Amino acid sequence: MKNLFLRDRQQPNLLGSIDQFFQHTLSHLPRSFTEKIIPVKIEESAGTFTIIADLPGIEKKAIHLRSHYQSLMITIEEKEQMATLDEKGQTLSEQQSVSIRERSVPIPFSFSETDIHAHYTNGQLIITIKKNEKPILID
Repeated sequence: MKNLFLRDRQQPNLLGSIDQFFQHTLSHLPRSFTEKIIPVKIEESAGTFTIIADLPGIEKKAIHLRSHYQSLMITIEEKEQMATLDEKGQTLSEQQSVSIRERSVPIPFSFSETDIHAHYTNGQLIITIKKNEKPILID
């Protein structure tokens, strides 16, 4: 009877729990330590694995996704150019900087690039990965 009760309870998402632990722990650090972290929320259902990243102020062209083994890499590359002009409008100095932030999200199942759908709207990146788990028949 006890085993039946345990079997009916929803199993926790281990990777999600670990990710939440680190996000909670890092939230207590000064902002300078965590400003480069890409915040993500993970939702998992029977047929999909969804990653939601809040990226306010980031342009779509600065976001890059790639799969790497059994994880998904989210990279943000921001370029900034500054110029100092004199009163005649002549350039006195120019500066360029590139900031790269990256987040690796482990995926708890095998997937291919065709299983991934990404959508970016209003500063929120939503990545959905379709699960292609097939039952194996036992003779």
